[in-house]
Amino acid sequence: MQDAPRRILGDFKLLRELGRGGMGVVYLARQLSLGRQVALKLLSSEASADSSRLARFQREAALLARLAHPNLVRVFLVGEDGGTHFLAMDFVDGVDFERVLTLRRDLKTAELPTAFQTEWSRACAAVARDVAAGLGAAHAQGIVHRDVKPSNILLAADGRALLADFGIARDLGVEALTNATGTLIGTPHYLSPECIRGEPPSPRSDVHALGAVVYEALAGRRAYDAPTVPQLLETIQRDDAPPLRKLAADVPRDLETIVMRCLEKDPARRYADGDALARDLTRFLAGEPIEAAAVGTMTRILRRAQRRRAPFLLTLGIGVAAIGLLVWGFDSLVSKQATERDRDRTQLQALLANSDLGGARALLDAALGDDETREDLRFERAELALREKRWGDAEADYAWIVGHGGADPSAAELGLHLAQRIKERQMPDPPPSAAPTTARAARYRSLIRQARREYPESIAENRTALRLDPECIESRYELGAVHFRLREYDDAERELLAYSRVRPGRPETWNLLGQIDLTRKKYDAAISNFERLLKLREDSAPGWNSLAAAFLFRANLFERAGAAHEAAQDHQHAQDALSRAKQIEPNYFLVPFNEALLCCMRSQIDTSIGHFRAAVAIGGADAYWGPQMWLGFTEWLIEYQQYKAARALLDEYDAMESAPQLDVDAMREILDRAERGE
Repeated sequence: MQDAPRRILGDFKLLRELGRGGMGVVYLARQLSLGRQVALKLLSSEASADSSRLARFQREAALLARLAHPNLVRVFLVGEDGGTHFLAMDFVDGVDFERVLTLRRDLKTAELPTAFQTEWSRACAAVARDVAAGLGAAHAQGIVHRDVKPSNILLAADGRALLADFGIARDLGVEALTNATGTLIGTPHYLSPECIRGEPPSPRSDVHALGAVVYEALAGRRAYDAPTVPQLLETIQRDDAPPLRKLAADVPRDLETIVMRCLEKDPARRYADGDALARDLTRFLAGEPIEAAAVGTMTRILRRAQRRRAPFLLTLGIGVAAIGLLVWGFDSLVSKQATERDRDRTQLQALLANSDLGGARALLDAALGDDETREDLRFERAELALREKRWGDAEADYAWIVGHGGADPSAAELGLHLAQRIKERQMPDPPPSAAPTTARAARYRSLIRQARREYPESIAENRTALRLDPECIESRYELGAVHFRLREYDDAERELLAYSRVRPGRPETWNLLGQIDLTRKKYDAAISNFERLLKLREDSAPGWNSLAAAFLFRANLFERAGAAHEAAQDHQHAQDALSRAKQIEPNYFLVPFNEALLCCMRSQIDTSIGHFRAAVAIGGADAYWGPQMWLGFTEWLIEYQQYKAARALLDEYDAMESAPQLDVDAMREILDRAERGE
């Protein structure tokens, strides 16, 4: 390394050292002709004498000369003076991301850039978006960076993040420089599995590296670590990084999804390039639905599977959610932005975000015990009582607000009316026709409309609530629930995803999203959403049953694709989920019904019919579910070519005088065609 470089190199005067690396030293310099500060990268004398390192330096200059993007450090001059090779680059007046992470680890919050002091997750996502956008520009030119790491990310004073140091970048359009020793190129902790294996780098390799950087920033630890480099490289290839939210529960779920997709072992399952990643991060930061979704390990096989008509299990799975919707549609909580001056509300929102309803109830009871006149918290407690189906408690709090002449009397009266009618098991009367004056009143009226199955009117009331108060986030959930009931799944998904970004701890949201995924045959995503539900509500028998249904669907596709091992695994997953559901609610009739479907898949027909009869014995008297179970199970038997058993069940049903009407003839026609191989 040059220990005492000349202070003047061509048009540049060296001012002070900024940093050192394997290729040379970077100085702050002044360009004399223009009077501006620049970063001047000098190639060391040792590197200059090494032809391969000199070629790499020159290649960096050539690559960067092709790039111009606000999130890439620009090279505007390449030169040589007295045997010293240099690059003149933009000087970024700020800190590198490594310094920010160090300050965070050392709890030196006051020294962090302002954006990182208040909203750490969003600030990190913004850095990732900027870097991904810069990578996207490089990838579009056929350039792979190959060394994305925190110290190569610079944070400018204007808030931009810029990616620097393309010293080991590769131009995909030319033959790569070889490394005779076989040494890995890049920083080990951020290497992708394919690069460790010696495969050619690609834009997806950069995506993996950036994902590892953001994971480290959000989790406070690296995605992969080990005592030695060989062990580290083995870990990266073999092990998945722990789910991000297990290490940092406050990370938004969508951001976790984005990061974990970047870290997929299979490059094909990552974002295609920096631009695709930047677009999803932009959606996240704007509060819009992201494109990333959980993708199962057997996606390639599933895509190969034959298309088939949806069996009745899909309709049944949707019905599982419908059982609880009338109640779940009422479990709303109005929430406004917490402020530093209102500690109770800040704590309340944290408890609700983590679905700690017991903690929220205790906090509200204590706060109102200290000051019973706080109308805002009394509304919160009444709505929490609705959510927990404590109708009497909700009625008492609404009655208190009405009796004390609160600031929102119309909302209190509507809430009282709703709670009383539900308590009395009556359909609420139509709400008053006068236009509401508050978002809360409009939302309560939407709940009454929803209870009366007046769905278009309920949608209109929720739209009114959002117009009156865009922060009335619970109306987003209600809109999602109503659109779901109307089978308007695109609209439902959009509203529910928007809601989940603010209230990730509500299990019902993930249930509805899982049911939507089932209708679209996106079984991996459905499984992921039902698992999210169960992390929040482990005692949900319908949740475990829905998870089992999703595994059964996927197993059916595996079987059709000839993937017997994967199908058997999903059979076991379904069995485990059904066992959990049965432990929680022994008389939940859909559990033995799905057990019947599972046994049919395993060719255990006698056992299958036994489970079916158990399901009918528990829930078969229902005017809707009774015939639907007969229809669904018969169709499943036909699906698995159990034609004799299917015909016997149809004959049995047809002979039942008191059975609700069912189009047995249509099902017989389906059976006849199946037996003929049509």
